[in-house]
Amino acid sequence: MKKKKTEFKSTITVTESAVKRLVAVMKSDGKG
Repeated sequence: MKKKKTEFKSTITVTESAVKRLVAVMKSDGKG
């Protein structure tokens, strides 16, 4: 149970960083 919770947390962190990167790319694209 504890291990699964840690895996879930790391998945959320990876997703968050990916979203932030995507947002940064979109912002720089908008500036063009």
